[in-house]
Amino acid sequence: MSQKKSEYDKEYRDRNKGKIAKYKKEYRQRNKDKIREYRKEYQFGNKDKIYEYMKKFYKDNRDKISKLHKIYYQENKDEICSNARKYYIENREKIREDARRYYEENKEKIREKGKIYYQNNKEKISGQNKKYRQENKKNLIKRKRKYRQENKEKVSEYNKKYNEENPDKTAIWSRTRRNAEKQQFPEWADKDAIKRIYKESRRLTDETGIKHNVDHVIPLNGRLVSGLHVENNLQIITEKENKRKHNTIDLDTLNNVKEEHAR
Repeated sequence: MSQKKSEYDKEYRDRNKGKIAKYKKEYRQRNKDKIREYRKEYQFGNKDKIYEYMKKFYKDNRDKISKLHKIYYQENKDEICSNARKYYIENREKIREDARRYYEENKEKIREKGKIYYQNNKEKISGQNKKYRQENKKNLIKRKRKYRQENKEKVSEYNKKYNEENPDKTAIWSRTRRNAEKQQFPEWADKDAIKRIYKESRRLTDETGIKHNVDHVIPLNGRLVSGLHVENNLQIITEKENKRKHNTIDLDTLNNVKEEHAR
């Protein structure tokens, strides 16, 4: 009897698919609140069961789900991005607070997961980072400069702490710098003129109260070209300007130096 009923039900559903779908839709429309309340109640009472089911389902259908997500994202990219931006703007503080709390509660887990992912995707991550830096070079420099200006004490404290905790790395950097100066310090350089430049830098610092540095117009370790540690390649600038310039060539300054030599 049970088997006959099952066969009859199946046959009935096959014959009346449209009718059943219409009835279900109308029922959901009439009982939205009731269905929502029932779902909440069921989910609350069966969290573990639902989680295990979803986990298993995702594991068994990972490729299919990933493919569907990609297709959906490509078809609805503008709408998804617009909604995401709108939601972020309206819930910025909540999102940040939730992220901070989650990170604090799962710090070790996140770090371990990040390490594993990095080890498995080194080349991919390196390529993506390189591409991003090349495409956003000016913006990154601006952001770093702005951050340093707005967080001077924090940056100074971080650098101090880093140097204390990493004496070996700091020593290597200093040694590399000194070696670069030695290697690019030709015998014909005017040593007295160089000393005078450094002395003038210290005088300006003492007189103005603003830290001054001696900078190489063409950096000793430039990416495309490297300069020499000679008097004609030195200029006195403020520490702030020196940090902004970093390991780059200021074309205006370089042109001025060329003009001076031409005279």
